[in-house]
Amino acid sequence: MYYDLRRGRDYREVVTRRIRKSLGYEHTFERALRDTCVMADFMNAAASKVRSSLKERELAARRVTVKVKYADFRQVTRSLLLKNPLQSPEQLRGAALTLLGRTEAQSRRYGS
Repeated sequence: MYYDLRRGRDYREVVTRRIRKSLGYEHTFERALRDTCVMADFMNAAASKVRSSLKERELAARRVTVKVKYADFRQVTRSLLLKNPLQSPEQLRGAALTLLGRTEAQSRRYGS
């Protein structure tokens, strides 16, 4: 067993006992973006996907985080803790767009 473990081989079943504490969606673009309409469309689609996942699990979002990676690979994150859980994709999208506005995404090129 130790021989295999030392070589990265572990055939035991993975058992988790942790409660999931976050849910998200990430996307890597092929090219750096500048168009704010494209950014807003992406935020809308991402918010809908996250909201669907939350609803499926009977959860609500209290914190929204946006991560932006620029073309020079510098990465920034912006986060917002809300007083009340978000109830709709529109609220989630609005929070995400607010956070995007707190980055340099509209004035700098970003991708990945």
